[in-house]
Amino acid sequence: METGRAAGGRREQPGGNAVKYTPEGGTVSVRLTHARGSARLEVEDTGAGFDVATCERLFDRFFRADTPEVQAKPGSGLGLAIVRATVEGYGGTAGCASDGPGPGATFWVELPYLGDR
Repeated sequence: METGRAAGGRREQPGGNAVKYTPEGGTVSVRLTHARGSARLEVEDTGAGFDVATCERLFDRFFRADTPEVQAKPGSGLGLAIVRATVEGYGGTAGCASDGPGPGATFWVELPYLGDR
């Protein structure tokens, strides 16, 4: 097993949102992989999902999707903006994908792999 470190970020936010927006009985999966010189953390859920236009804005400061599921939960719309800014500060990327409203979503952060230290 290879050991090493990846530059850090605010880890709890994508996973916290997945739990927050996944209904009871749904699932949240977390994967950590290493490839092409980076570590990638993915959080996939069976929550409400979203369309492409919403995905493009989810990392904008103060943006919250205009759906009943999102508006019913507390939040400021800053969490994912902080995640992206922190991850990019370490030379990484953050993003999301969904097949539309209903089937859930996947969020990820990818950070440069620093190797053994």
